[in-house]
Amino acid sequence: MHSKERLTAALTTAQVVALAQVHPSTLNYWISKNLCQPSVIGPSGQRATRYWSVEDLVTVKAVKALREVGCSLQNIRKAKGLLNRHPQTLASATLYYNGRDIWLIDDATDSIVSVLEQAGQAIFSETLLMMTLPLRLWIRNAEKNAQLVDATEIETARRRRRIARQSSRDGRLHLEESTA
Repeated sequence: MHSKERLTAALTTAQVVALAQVHPSTLNYWISKNLCQPSVIGPSGQRATRYWSVEDLVTVKAVKALREVGCSLQNIRKAKGLLNRHPQTLASATLYYNGRDIWLIDDATDSIVSVLEQAGQAIFSETLLMMTLPLRLWIRNAEKNAQLVDATEIETARRRRRIARQSSRDGRLHLEESTA
């Protein structure tokens, strides 16, 4: 029986790959470079399903969009750091990128914050050709696709399977030793 307090909106890796339109090996590379990772349930062995939050999917989509226009992994990591420090602004924010800097524009507070050139400082808006990352739209779309999962129940089931596999291996090893 699920307790409503324990249920979390989550997306599987397959859903993240499909919604972000990114290849699984690319996603795994970004995970290895600490650009994104599943925050609901991470990997715990071979072929274990990872569960991602809506915000995690938005991060993956932002990484993909910024990479497509040539933003370096180092600059993306800096942008991720800013977003991690202000997660409450995601729902009301838009990211802009012009090839030199990334700006976080928070519609709720009418503030503009530079991520790279004047890191963390509020700036005046400029009229430049920029790429827009629609974070709010991505959040709404991800929420539509998320499913409720009981992370505690999944982790418990994984532990039981791991213990059963280990017991099975230990039993075979003991059997092989006794027949030798």
